[in-house]
Amino acid sequence: MKKQYTVTLSGRVKELGFMRFTEDLCKRLLGHGIIYDVGYYETKILCEVEESTVNEFCRLAKESKMVTETKVEEGIQLPYHGGFVVPV
Repeated sequence: MKKQYTVTLSGRVKELGFMRFTEDLCKRLLGHGIIYDVGYYETKILCEVEESTVNEFCRLAKESKMVTETKVEEGIQLPYHGGFVVPV
């Protein structure tokens, strides 16, 4: 059953190529959602998928070596003002 999740990626999220990598991975696994930056070291992804899919997404994100930590929370945490949103 699909649920709504907020996935937080922590690490070197400002590194060259990180956003493109994240967008491509989201499109491939999550289908659609919203990506936005939270400060210098975090990126959040809002999505609605199966639990197994979000777990696979986190596993692949950590393999990138740019992501040091992932956090998955059920429910959608809307972006604060000042961030940018990239629909995927």
